[in-house]
Amino acid sequence: MILIEQERCTGCGACLEACPRGALYLLEGKAVVDEALCRECALCVAACPEGAIRLAEAPAPAEAAPLPAVQTPSPVVPVQVEPAPLTVPLRKRVLPVVGAALAWTAREIGPALADYLVHQLERRGSGSQKNDQCRGDGGGGRRRRRRRRGA
Repeated sequence: MILIEQERCTGCGACLEACPRGALYLLEGKAVVDEALCRECALCVAACPEGAIRLAEAPAPAEAAPLPAVQTPSPVVPVQVEPAPLTVPLRKRVLPVVGAALAWTAREIGPALADYLVHQLERRGSGSQKNDQCRGDGGGGRRRRRRRRGA
């Protein structure tokens, strides 16, 4: 529980700036804590130059005496809400990587592969036409060369 000694508070506002939850506000020139927003992080304690703010331990429930209800006016304080991180489906994480890999492959390997395949097709196509024309049978079979045994 955060306690503020009103006699020591000068209303400088250093604690208001230090509080990440916006649980502190000034009322009639003195700092007041909104217990509903306070998470007891003690950043305001360290920020107070007058030492008017301290962190008090809450008494055990069995020893706690009932306190009179004090209602402080609660001004409208803007609250920063942090959205919960959304879980991204696996396909949305994987598809961009796969797309980038395919684009790289098409850009870098594709032209070399296309040149190789065209070269192979031209080589096979021109070779079979020559053989067909030379042999005259149009069969497209392989021609064997015989070695001459020399003297």
